[in-house]
This record gives sequence, structure tokens and C-alpha cells, in this order.
Amino acid sequence: NGDSTPDIAVVTRSDGQNLASIKDAASGALVSQFESSADLPPVDVEVTEAFGFGFGYGYGLAPNLVLLGKNGEAETRDALSGALLGGVAFNPRFTPLDLTVLPDQDGNGIPELGMLGEGSTKVEILDAVTGDLVNNLWFDPLFEPLQVIALPDLNGNGSAEVGVALTRSDKIDGVVIKDAR
Repeated sequence: NGDSTPDIAVVTRSDGQNLASIKDAASGALVSQFESSADLPPVDVEVTEAFGFGFGYGYGLAPNLVLLGKNGEAETRDALSGALLGGVAFNPRFTPLDLTVLPDQDGNGIPELGMLGEGSTKVEILDAVTGDLVNNLWFDPLFEPLQVIALPDLNGNGSAEVGVALTRSDKIDGVVIKDAR
């Protein structure tokens, strides 16, 4: 909201609609509120940097919210106006478990979205606006996936990293990190 205090996004579901409420973290005042067009409950909500004016969206001052639905569809909305900036659909064969936002990997200036698929131990990476496939990352199927996280380039090769927290029934847990590209 421009007052230099953080804001908090809360997504609730009522009467089949997802309602996103953005509130000032210090005062609790409502900054913005909008309905998501997604017809399924969200699995995850993430924040991206503003896309800027260079892409014809006319926004760029506020961060964006990405809502991932149980159907594997994600929509990106301007956090202040609620304007729909983009919508992408992940592979429907994989049930969404978690979502992360990665810095641009394909050179168009738009962040990428990485969806961790339940039971597949796969992270599918798509461009947040075009939905173009950037990469598929596969992890050991003997482990159950828990969470996906984006990391900066750790090995100096110019690619962000993707980490997946994994567990196994014998209580062996770990995080496996791979290049996003």
C-alpha cells in the first residue's frame, strides 16, 4: 500500500468463491480485496515481484499474487487492483502439492512458477504469463515430496535452483537441490 510496512494476503473460500484480502500488517487495515476466478480451493498462494510496465499490463507498482488451484491452474493477479495478469495450467496428470516462484529463467523478464506434483516427485516449471514449459525436474520416487522452494543461483552457472523437501517412511528426510534450467 506504499507506506513501507508489509502487507499480508489471506485467501478465504466462501460460497464457491476465493476471496483474496490484502491487509496492512501493522494496522490491520484492508488495502485491497478481490475475487479469484479460480473455481477450486487454492492449494497455495505465492507472491511475485511486479511485472512492470514493459509487458503491456499497465500495472507494475505492487507485487502480484499467484493462486494455485487444486486443478493445477494458477492465476497471477495484481495485488492492489486484483487485475488478472496471467493464467497458466500445469500438467493435469499431476496433483498440485506446492508452488514456488523462480526468477526469470527464459529471458523474457517474467518470473517462472514451479509446481510440485503430489506422488510424482516432479517439479514442473512454467513461465508465469505465457504458460510455456521451461523445464521438468524429477526427484527420487522412493521419497514422498513435501515442499518446493526457490533458491538463488548457488553454483554460479546462471540458473536459479529448485529445492524439494522429501521424506520416506523410514524417517529419512532431506532436501534435494537442482538447477531450474
